[in-house]
Amino acid sequence: GALFGPGLGAFIIARASQITTGAVLAYAADSISYLVSVISLLFIRVSFQMERATEKRRSLYREIADGLRFLWQQRLLRIMALLTTVVNFLQSPITLIIIVLSRGSLHIDVQTLGFVLSAEGVGGVLGGVIAPLLRARLRFALIMIGSVIVWAGAALLLALAPSAPLLIVGFGVIGLLWPVYGVTLVTYRLSITPEHLQGRVNSAFRFLSFGSEPLGAAVGGLLLVSPGGQTVLFLIAGGLALSSVAVLFTSLRKA
Repeated sequence: GALFGPGLGAFIIARASQITTGAVLAYAADSISYLVSVISLLFIRVSFQMERATEKRRSLYREIADGLRFLWQQRLLRIMALLTTVVNFLQSPITLIIIVLSRGSLHIDVQTLGFVLSAEGVGGVLGGVIAPLLRARLRFALIMIGSVIVWAGAALLLALAPSAPLLIVGFGVIGLLWPVYGVTLVTYRLSITPEHLQGRVNSAFRFLSFGSEPLGAAVGGLLLVSPGGQTVLFLIAGGLALSSVAVLFTSLRKA
């Protein structure tokens, strides 16, 4: 979806007589794709889960507390959860900012904007290919901290980009690093978490890290009004750079 979706959506909008009509058609096509996915699930005849022994049901709040407690007790895992929460907060408004800048000061047409947004998906595919190779050859800390530093550079590149080509490079780099960062992070988390706590710890981690995204998008959207998209990208780059420096003073640096 991230690979072909933006380009296909931009193509549909560009072919329509009016942008509004094209946007309606693009959303209709997106809705139909979800409907097709739902229908396809009806043809799956195997169970999604293996049978398990009946366990005594516990309070949902107690299970959530178990996941959060284990997460917080593991120093390195706690640092990574906080780092990922900050990174997601900072990066969540980038797509919106690029759309506003592209259609505003950069005067990029809709179809080219689709190619820009597709660059993140292309980068993600490439990142998925190289992630296991990098994980096997580089230190854990180097991948985690290095990813944040390069993300800061990519955000700076987006802020300074005068045209679509540099936007494509910046977006591609952001997408490239997410699988690398994610594979390294999840591999470590799975390796230290007891099997019976896997679901709870995963839920707690994702609640913290993904929970910051709506807030980041909202703050980024408000800042788009003033001081503007380019300045917000500079702030994002600065925030990511400061985050990478901050974790250098934690135990993550020696991991």
